[in-house]
Amino acid sequence: MPSYKFTNQDNKIFEPVPPGDYIVEVVQCEFGLTKERGDDKMDLKLKVEGKDTLLFDTLTFTQKSAWRVDTFVKSCNLLVDGHRPAPNQEIEFSEQMVVGLRGWATLFINEYPAGSGKKKNKVEIWITNKEKLAKNEFTTAEPEEDDVPF
Repeated sequence: MPSYKFTNQDNKIFEPVPPGDYIVEVVQCEFGLTKERGDDKMDLKLKVEGKDTLLFDTLTFTQKSAWRVDTFVKSCNLLVDGHRPAPNQEIEFSEQMVVGLRGWATLFINEYPAGSGKKKNKVEIWITNKEKLAKNEFTTAEPEEDDVPF
């Protein structure tokens, strides 16, 4: 059984930021398959720079969604072997490659489920024509306790 040291904290409430352009950083990345068709996907947990706001984005590796993956790669200045990927270059994504990436995104507020009054930010688009930002090397992908083999 796990041991825990009580810290007496209160609930954290992450308020959405107003719609607009923000710098976001990938703080967590998980790979999996979509429920509908079993396509490869990448689930991103993002933090809005300078704000106490978290949001999530899912990138699906399909031809129809290739534009979203491409704009994420360009916005976050993802480098493969120290270089920007060339057209038609195969990219082997990993958690270590993605966590810490920083880029510009246009965010909007989504009410989900509809009519619930619960609001959260979502990525509308990844912005590719603003300054390229360096990866935050201090944000690291660390294994979860559940990921450690027995």
